[in-house]
Amino acid sequence: MTRPIEEIVAAYGEDGWCIFGALGGWTAECAVSRRSHNISNFLAQPETGYMTYVSEPQATPYTLKLFDDRSLTIRDHFYPLDDLYCFVNGWYSLDRAATVQNFAYLEEVSEESCKHLAKIVPGYQNITLNDFDKESRSDEALLEALAREGGGFVSEEVVNGMRLHAEEIAGPFVTLPVAQSVAALAQITKSSTQPGVNVNRLVLSLRTVERVKMMPCDSAADAAGKGLQVMIALTDLSRPIRQVAETYGGDGWCVFGSVAPWLSNCAVSRLTQNTSTFVAEYDFLNEPQATPYTLKLFDDRSLTIRDHFYPLDDLYCFVNGWYSLDRAATVQNFTYLEEVSEESCKHLAEIVPGYHNLSMQDMFTEATSDQTFLWNLEQLGGGLVTEEVVNGMYLHAAAKCLLGGGHGALCDIANCASRGCLAEGKSELLYTARGECSRLTPRSGVDYRLGQ
Repeated sequence: MTRPIEEIVAAYGEDGWCIFGALGGWTAECAVSRRSHNISNFLAQPETGYMTYVSEPQATPYTLKLFDDRSLTIRDHFYPLDDLYCFVNGWYSLDRAATVQNFAYLEEVSEESCKHLAKIVPGYQNITLNDFDKESRSDEALLEALAREGGGFVSEEVVNGMRLHAEEIAGPFVTLPVAQSVAALAQITKSSTQPGVNVNRLVLSLRTVERVKMMPCDSAADAAGKGLQVMIALTDLSRPIRQVAETYGGDGWCVFGSVAPWLSNCAVSRLTQNTSTFVAEYDFLNEPQATPYTLKLFDDRSLTIRDHFYPLDDLYCFVNGWYSLDRAATVQNFTYLEEVSEESCKHLAEIVPGYHNLSMQDMFTEATSDQTFLWNLEQLGGGLVTEEVVNGMYLHAAAKCLLGGGHGALCDIANCASRGCLAEGKSELLYTARGECSRLTPRSGVDYRLGQ
């Protein structure tokens, strides 16, 4: 994650989108699009997730005023970075039909964009995914604040961030962002929804998933390998989770499945009583850059971890006690998993303020705040974790409980058990990906070599 993207691409001798495919559905899908010269599998992603919100009544317009006197009025309150990103890079001004339907034209405009970016983005050749991630987080936080305030001023630094963002894993072409900008312009309606996957933009889930299929949440059909979801309104994210689940009449994991693949995949795991569709293993934990650093909790506990990409997962599992369970039983015995999930949820209902009224937005807001805090500690090589952040781990887990009607944390519990185990002193985390804990499920994720 901290090595130059071009260096990694050269080392593996493959398309960068494919090499980094295990980081999430969007990278893997773009690798397929580039190899097949068909972007339809990628364009399906925004259609099933947050892009549907731009057609909701709550998607009110607000204006971003750029430092250079340009302005852009948009309606995306969920992930406004996309609109500014496409606008700044000029991708909303292309021939839309040709961009989507003519791959040769798409390659030409992509190459033109990349040549221009190579000239204007400082340190272009040495950009890492970590650089991209940090810039995205910073820019996203500012733009989400502007969305809440009804618009405002966008600095030169943020505009330059859109250009750094465009470098991404491009290799010779920026196929993904050009295609995505056209998809955003299309104002896709619910009736046009096709199978696809979308990325959890708020909590940066790295789950690599099958492409989801729209199905009723109460379906008893064979859903193995498919995601379950319905289409919800934007306002449902701010309503109590229990109320929303009751409104749509189904498992909350399924009801909110269109928001992110980790939600729809857990719906599948709960329906099939098989967590293999949800648990994930990340090879980046076995890289030389995965150096140990220590989180010192306010209550004198400590945890040494190696996850520099999304350290919230490790603290989350540790604080909720899910690294201390019988690992094999947790992953392989669904009845046991249901029992420990229900036990955890009963405890969380007692200690989390306003438990029964928690919304998905409460969880997303808390996760964003806590993750930013933990990323800062990661950059410092470790440090003190406040009581507020520890309590955030409880809130995060409580929301998962509520998605399952008060006992829905089982997917995360299984993922924790599969992910790692505590060393003998209970203050250092060992990882399955590093061969330090026994593997409880077949390896999951996307091999960087497509077709393997």
